Amino acid sequence: MTAPNVGNPTHPAVTNQLRLPRTAALGPGRGGQQRLLIDAPAGAAEIYLHGATVTSWVPRGGTEVIFTSRQAVFDGATAIRGGIPLCLPEFGVGINGDAVPKHGWARIAPWQLRTVTTTDSGGVRALLSVSRDRLTALYEVEVGETLRLGLSLRNEGTEPRTVEAATHTYLSVHDVTASRIGGLAGGS
Repeated sequence: MTAPNVGNPTHPAVTNQLRLPRTAALGPGRGGQQRLLIDAPAGAAEIYLHGATVTSWVPRGGTEVIFTSRQAVFDGATAIRGGIPLCLPEFGVGINGDAVPKHGWARIAPWQLRTVTTTDSGGVRALLSVSRDRLTALYEVEVGETLRLGLSLRNEGTEPRTVEAATHTYLSVHDVTASRIGGLAGGS
């Protein structure tokens, strides 16, 4: 993945005049949707601002780890099919069984790109944010030889609330019949 020269990286989803490192570029992707392309010594990635969805990650010397469907719709309204969508503030239909849209609004919301910086290990760290319904979310994506995701939530209201949050990761596998998952013994 090579980061294109996109000229002036300004867009309504960018909260300030960002100074992007040479290893990152902001510009239109599929469907004209804004995306952050990262091509750093430690790894490469693609993050759409729509839903803050990571649609690609390739560690240095490796192959694609994330699956994004070729049939994914990039229209700025529909959740991106595949990648790593964020489920927030509900997972599925939520605790009460009536959440609309399914998996919450965060995966279809326009996120703001706050900062993009390099890491000491040759990677790139991006911080994105979104606020809605008195809930503010900060999402940190660190791209390198490993992919690190961090989500922080803040209730901006005066009343306690219940929030569900999850990453709904789609992994790219060569042969699904040869795939195994370990470490779940004793879980429920």
